[in-house]
Amino acid sequence: MARCPSCGAEVPAGARFCGQCGTVVGSGPAPPAASGSVAASAAAVAWPLPAVRPAGTRYLAWGLFGAVLFVLALIQMAFFVASGGVLAFIIASIAAVLPVPVYGALILYLDKHEREPAGLLIAAFLWGAIVATFFSLVSNTIIGTIVASIVGPQA
Repeated sequence: MARCPSCGAEVPAGARFCGQCGTVVGSGPAPPAASGSVAASAAAVAWPLPAVRPAGTRYLAWGLFGAVLFVLALIQMAFFVASGGVLAFIIASIAAVLPVPVYGALILYLDKHEREPAGLLIAAFLWGAIVATFFSLVSNTIIGTIVASIVGPQA
């Protein structure tokens, strides 16, 4: 059995690191770490490797996200067309899309030092444009119905 050059502890044959102080004893250069230092104690911890994600999982998640967005967008469109007509829906859609370049440029300007992936920026925008408005539509309808039943429809 070999001995650790730093602390003198016995090291099993084939081991790369000392079990006591974490000094490299196998192949590779040994880092300059004093016995009892934070670096030496951190090197002695055996950190687990991250789990490997299956290859198609990312595409499946984005596909499910896109499908949910599509269904919610269709429900919103049907509701808005039924409540206000096609012309009102077209005018409201144009008015909602007009400030998008301004807000997009603002987000890209503020994010210039630590850029986020384009896919995440698009997902965040679509979440606010479709999912958040869908849930606000549902909650406003429910609360409006409750308030109308309590105080009357003319209030």
